[in-house]
Amino acid sequence: MKITVALAAVILFFLVGDCRGEVAGKEPEQTLRNNAHSSAEVEVFVTSWCGYCKKMLHYLREKGIPFTSHDIEKDSNAARTYRELGGAGVPVIRVGSHVVHGYNPEAVMDYYNKGK
Repeated sequence: MKITVALAAVILFFLVGDCRGEVAGKEPEQTLRNNAHSSAEVEVFVTSWCGYCKKMLHYLREKGIPFTSHDIEKDSNAARTYRELGGAGVPVIRVGSHVVHGYNPEAVMDYYNKGK
C-alpha cells in the first residue's frame, strides 16, 4: 500500500511538473482585487502541494498586488488555461499578456509595473 501511494505521488510529480518547492498545507483559491495600482491583471496557476506556489502567493499579498489564484488540480477550466499557457510546472503566472513560468518575483514585478 505504501509503495502504491509513493508511486502515485512520483507519477503525479512528473505529470504536473517540478514545482521546486516544499510540500505544505493546502492554499485556498482566492481573489484579491483591492489595489488599483496597475492595470495588469495577475493570475496564478497553482497546486495545493507546491511550496513555490505558496511563496508566490505570499509575495503577491506582501506587495499588495491583486491577483486571482487558480488550483489546476481542482478546476478543469484552470487546468486547460494552464496547458494553453505552456504549463509544465507550477506556479505559472499570467501578468496581463505576459507569462512567467516558475517562482520568479522579479519578472512578475517587472511585467506588473509595466502594466501601470
